[in-house]
Amino acid sequence: MFIKGGYDLKRCVEALEDYMRASGMNSDHRVEGDVHIFLIQHELGLKWSVFTEQLLTQVFHSFLPDKELRFQTTETIVILSVSLGFDFNEHDIIIEIQFIL
Repeated sequence: MFIKGGYDLKRCVEALEDYMRASGMNSDHRVEGDVHIFLIQHELGLKWSVFTEQLLTQVFHSFLPDKELRFQTTETIVILSVSLGFDFNEHDIIIEIQFIL
């Protein structure tokens, strides 16, 4: 909450992206229609992939408990597909904060 100025799904996703970038992991957020695809690539093995899948499940279900999450998980990649609509963008939070300041 302190780093991003609040606690919601967009801020959590953005904080996770920041953490992955600082840790040297590759991540990508793609949008296909209303489906958002979050791709995380790492070199930490299957246990880390399972941990990442569980972390993402907890984060998304804490804000959207009824959303269906679809995962593809391997030793080096975790892919989450979830329908979030056309207007979901975790980076628009920064713009809102900049206007407040």
